[in-house]
Amino acid sequence: MDAGKALARSGEVLIEWTTAVDLYGGALSAAGAQLRNAGDSVAQAAASCRFKTGTELVCDELREAGTCLTEGVGKMQQAAAEARVDEWETLADKVGTWKGSRKKMGTGVYSFRTIF
Repeated sequence: MDAGKALARSGEVLIEWTTAVDLYGGALSAAGAQLRNAGDSVAQAAASCRFKTGTELVCDELREAGTCLTEGVGKMQQAAAEARVDEWETLADKVGTWKGSRKKMGTGVYSFRTIF
């Protein structure tokens, strides 16, 4: 549950930062929203583990988290392109490095459902 809360909080921080630098409403804030949603899904899955009958719900929540992370990768790629247009090369480079590990994580979490 703590991992889900931390992931959700990282999405919120990203959204808050985009607001502070007047980038709110772009792909970067959308990626933050996807992170927040993924974290909420992971936390919900953890909370649902208390119930023996919650297996399908847990799997669905994890699948939703994987989908959010995968979609967030697309938003981050779009955010990198937007940053390059705005001549924020450092931001574009940092955002661009986000792709690989998050896509792999999203695909892995989504695939978890097929185990059951």
